[in-house]
Amino acid sequence: MAGLDPRLSGLILLYSVHGIDFTWFRAFGDESGHERSNAVRHENSVFHSVLKAVPWGVFDRAVAACHADKGVRRLSTRTQFTALLYGQLSGAASLRALVESFGSHARRLYHLGVRPVARSSLAEANAHRPEAVFSAVFAALVARAQPRLARQMGECVRLVDATTVRLSRLSESWARFSADVCGAKAHVIYDPDADCPTYVAVTPQRINDITAAKAMIAEFYKRRWAIELFFRWIKQTLKITHFIGRSENAVCIQIAVALIAYLLLRIVQTAHGLRCGMLQFARLVRSNLMHRKTPRQLLDPAILYPSKPHDHQLSLLWT
Repeated sequence: MAGLDPRLSGLILLYSVHGIDFTWFRAFGDESGHERSNAVRHENSVFHSVLKAVPWGVFDRAVAACHADKGVRRLSTRTQFTALLYGQLSGAASLRALVESFGSHARRLYHLGVRPVARSSLAEANAHRPEAVFSAVFAALVARAQPRLARQMGECVRLVDATTVRLSRLSESWARFSADVCGAKAHVIYDPDADCPTYVAVTPQRINDITAAKAMIAEFYKRRWAIELFFRWIKQTLKITHFIGRSENAVCIQIAVALIAYLLLRIVQTAHGLRCGMLQFARLVRSNLMHRKTPRQLLDPAILYPSKPHDHQLSLLWT
């Protein structure tokens, strides 16, 4: 049997002899990767499940609007973001640890559409890529995490507070507080009902809380315990106490990605109906980040992927 593509002729003939309907199999000559074929089931990692909750359309539009990838040859903003998010979820303690751990999963990264990164390239991107790209993603996730926000704006309660993060003297050009102290503040508007932040601004530590609070259109400055618990959670679970960059832009990006990681965890937890505490879920994600599991399998390891092969595969194996 002659085929239009000589590479497929033998395959089609083999399937015809065994009475197998090959129309399910997409011609691999037109594909860029084997993961698009239905021949073998690919079980996605936990990290892949988290990335699916990212509003990539918003991300791509923000990259285009900010010209973030203009003139970029090696490290796209998408790969930068994916690597930084991996660092937050995996608990990488330094830029070197992040890059080495991220690169050790090169085969899994292929299925995520990214590749390992060089430490110098990631440091350069953190210093100079527009922070507005990450702020846009954060804003989109806030809207998704709070579907009732638009209907309740007139009567909603928002908490406003700030937490201080200590910086080294390498950041004194913009974050100098006193002769021996350099630091920044993350000013957050927090929704206690949705249990998530809705706005964040980063300023040098010397900026008074009231100054930042006025810029945020605040109504209430009470019920502070909920937001104190939130700050404690992100400091214990995410990486905003040890910074992988010293410039103001790098610090802003890292804090934005940390809050994005928090929102993604909440969205994934809610979408899969997982009844556990956020701290427990975050720890399970960290321990199984690149494992081929579904979010539900993190709480119930007895849940297995369907082990029954496709009928087409069975027919080929049994003949």
